Amino acid sequence: MPGRPPRGRRRSAGFTIIELLIALVIIGAMAMAVAPSLSEVLSDNRQHGAAMEVLKIARHARAQSLLTGTAHMLRFRNQNDAVGSFGLGRIDLIVSMNNKCAENQTRFVQVPRWADMGEFNVSSAMPTRADVNRQVIFLEARLANPTAVAAVAEASVPVTDLRICYQPNGETFSGVGGVPFGPQVQHVLFTVRREINGSERGVSRQILLPVGGNARFR
Repeated sequence: MPGRPPRGRRRSAGFTIIELLIALVIIGAMAMAVAPSLSEVLSDNRQHGAAMEVLKIARHARAQSLLTGTAHMLRFRNQNDAVGSFGLGRIDLIVSMNNKCAENQTRFVQVPRWADMGEFNVSSAMPTRADVNRQVIFLEARLANPTAVAAVAEASVPVTDLRICYQPNGETFSGVGGVPFGPQVQHVLFTVRREINGSERGVSRQILLPVGGNARFR
C-alpha cells in the first residue's frame, strides 16, 4: 500500500521485560547506596533542630522576664524517667508569680512550653539512650567557672537536675538538684549529642548560657 513503511523498519515502542528488570536492579542498587547518607542527613537535621529549640527557649525565658516583669525559670532534667524524657533530656519553662527567683518555688507555675529531646527522635515507642541500632539524640548539661578555659566545661561531670532563673532586673539565679537558688556564678553549657549503640555520631551542638548573658551557640 502507498505510504506504508518497509516491514524491516517496523519496531514496537516501549521497553522489554529484560530492560525493565535491569532498570529496577540499577535503581535498587542506587537506593541502597544513598539510604545511609540520607539517614545521616535527616538525623543531623533533627539534632540541629533540637539545639535550636534549646537556644530559643533559653532566650525566650530571659526576654520574657524583662518584658513582663516576672521571673522566668528553666528547669532541665534528664533522669531516666518521664520528666527527664527517659534519659534524653527535657527543659521546661516555669513562670513566677512575682519578680523574684529566690522565693518559695510553690510560687512558680509551669507553662506549656518546653524543649523535649524525645520529640526529636524517630521511634514508635518512647526512645531511650539504651536503644540498639538506632540513632538517639539527647541533651546534657554541664557547669564551668567563668575564668576557666572552655574545655573545662566539657570535662566536667554532667548534671541531671538544673534550674536557671532570670529576674526582670537582669540578675540570674541557679540551683542544682535540691540546692536552693543562689546567684549564678558558673556558665551553663548544654550539649545536644547523637549516638548509635553508645558511639557518638556527627557533630555535637553546644549552647552556652553565660553568667549574666544571653544564650548563644558556642
